[in-house]
Amino acid sequence: MMVITYVSVSVAPENVAAFETNIRQITEAAMQLPGCLTSEWYRHPTQENYYTMYGEFASEEAFIHYRKSPVVEMIGRLLLPILLEKPRFKHFRAEVFEQG
Repeated sequence: MMVITYVSVSVAPENVAAFETNIRQITEAAMQLPGCLTSEWYRHPTQENYYTMYGEFASEEAFIHYRKSPVVEMIGRLLLPILLEKPRFKHFRAEVFEQG
């Protein structure tokens, strides 16, 4: 069963440029992990310092591997200090029943 991740964050306005640089590095590292299928960040269209991440992992095992990987350490070191508040997140177990 796949794992879908949803994370939303508010970045301190003065740290938006650093956040965008850091998420590029983190996304590149995450996509190198076995079973990481998607890692995408989106900026809110009207709130310049609000971002949402959508991720897909091929299995729960792949997600557990990610949670124990250096990528999570990078998130703690590079992203958490420049956020306005703790990230909000949800993780879902999912199955693809239709695809186009």
